[in-house]
Amino acid sequence: MNNDKLKFVVDSRSFDGSCVTTMSDGIHGDYHHETLEELRDREKNPCLTAVSGNTVRKMIRIHLQSLCAPFSEITEERYFDYMDVLPPIRHTRNFFFLGEPYHADIYRFCFRAGGRYFTGLRSVTTPRKELERQMDNHYRNITFKGDIQKEKPMVISNHARHASI
Repeated sequence: MNNDKLKFVVDSRSFDGSCVTTMSDGIHGDYHHETLEELRDREKNPCLTAVSGNTVRKMIRIHLQSLCAPFSEITEERYFDYMDVLPPIRHTRNFFFLGEPYHADIYRFCFRAGGRYFTGLRSVTTPRKELERQMDNHYRNITFKGDIQKEKPMVISNHARHASI
């Protein structure tokens, strides 16, 4: 069923992933039959706007991505508490998703690496390879130990000039 007139009313200033109402005819709200102006007055929110289905899907996708913050370290006890609270919705030997959604398809994701434990919010539909890439990157970043190496200066030559660095 395709309704080209269908609009979703959202708060454009602070979109939190939810819609205030829908407008099947593109003009009046489906529940109180108010116009957009009347709805703005009732809600005391001049930032309400009516958007298309494609736009609201894009807004939701961006909002869900914004929930996926960097990983944080947790204790081993906390890791196993999360595992015992509810049966994991998805798990392997070194990671799992807590069995209750945080928002839509975003779940608490926990993993262990190098004897340490971490958590963050991720989409439960994220492919395993991508999760492994994110876990590896995070662990490499927090365990990186930079080195300053002193070497002899190299000569970089150009046919026209010679330079020493």
